[in-house]
Amino acid sequence: MKVEELLGAYALDALDEDERLLVDRHLSTCDSCREEVRDHREVAALLAPPPIPPPDRVWGRILAGIAVAAPADELAPVVPLRRRERRFESTRWLAGAAAAVAVVALGVTVVVQSGRIGSLDDQVTAQQQEIAAFQADPLRQAATAALEDPNARIADLTAEDTEARMQIVLLPDGTGYVFENTMTPLPDEATYQLWALVDDRIISAGVLGNDPGVVPFHLDPAGVQGLVVTEEVAGGVAQSESDPVVAWFEA
Repeated sequence: MKVEELLGAYALDALDEDERLLVDRHLSTCDSCREEVRDHREVAALLAPPPIPPPDRVWGRILAGIAVAAPADELAPVVPLRRRERRFESTRWLAGAAAAVAVVALGVTVVVQSGRIGSLDDQVTAQQQEIAAFQADPLRQAATAALEDPNARIADLTAEDTEARMQIVLLPDGTGYVFENTMTPLPDEATYQLWALVDDRIISAGVLGNDPGVVPFHLDPAGVQGLVVTEEVAGGVAQSESDPVVAWFEA
């Protein structure tokens, strides 16, 4: 039998002493066979179930059995039987089993890696779509740039009794953007309207629509003390009698 046929059984510690020594001598000079044995052992370690400690009562019976004295009768000597043909057949079977285990483990690894690659592809595709949508929306690009401007004023409009929220960014030149919001969409006959408290006076800063996304507006930033959003009829009003939906006041 070739030494290479014994590597699987060697990795499983299933060789007799003579065969093990034969493989040991071969591995001392063969890098590829050492690598194969290492692979077999890694696969066997991955597939082996974790050891489960036996219950205490089982340990008790084992210890009790060990403590029993050996029988006094003298037994006939045991003569070892050497049936190398059958052992070699068993060795070949173990080697084949180890190879089969390696193939199964390799298949599992390929499936797992394929799933990870597919997931990464989905993430990359989603990011590419998000970037493309952002690049196709110059208004959102302008609002994002304004939000990153260190001289911009950022106002988070909130409500006391709801989770409604709106973020507004206002640049020093008076350009402003409604950037993000969690406002509930209104029916077609209604709209959200933005108001500014400037030097203790309330002025309209723009009609935002019934489902505002990124909305630009212009407002002289000098003297701005607060921002308020109300719900009005479509088209907006010159003077509001509605309660604020969300609001922000400078501290």
